[in-house]
Amino acid sequence: MRQQLEWDDQSMWDGLINGQQDAFTALVMHYTDVLYVYGMRLCQDEELVKDCVQEVFLFMWRRRAYLQQPASLKFYLMKAVRNKIARDLPKWQMKGQPYENEFNFSDFIIELEEHQDAPPAIQRQMKAYIDQLSPRQREILYLRFYEGIKQQKIAEMMNLNNQSVYNLLRNALAALKEKVDYEALIAHLCWLVYLTSAVMNF
Repeated sequence: MRQQLEWDDQSMWDGLINGQQDAFTALVMHYTDVLYVYGMRLCQDEELVKDCVQEVFLFMWRRRAYLQQPASLKFYLMKAVRNKIARDLPKWQMKGQPYENEFNFSDFIIELEEHQDAPPAIQRQMKAYIDQLSPRQREILYLRFYEGIKQQKIAEMMNLNNQSVYNLLRNALAALKEKVDYEALIAHLCWLVYLTSAVMNF
């Protein structure tokens, strides 16, 4: 059996499709924490999130002969967990109920390329600003800048069109810029410049 360190996305996927138990185990070990963290941001019901993550993995194993290889395994899994949570929460099962959640950004860590030593007070202030955004704006910020997922994939994951994702992201950044106060101006501007430069890479 190969050691876990030798597994990458392609080898885990190939092994899964071929029914290799060790490949499936490696996939579960590699992505469980990522999916759990994302699921808990969508829904604060820990047991529900754990069940949904487990069900996604079990579905993949049982239906492995019929799966089509995704362009991104991480994106595929995150979308599957998101959809599973949406289906299992009763309030989202109401006909015509739009998807909207209280996306949790409470433990989001602001990472600056050249300003990682920003004071905790500034980080808390930015978190407070982010908390004032809509749930969808918070989720888009998380997916784009924390998970590094591109605009087109975010649109697919959230069942939105590309323009809606662009508008939500642009409005979120504009709202953050309006709330920057004098004391945190330099640190926040550096962070916003970093975000804006990332937007240009869509």
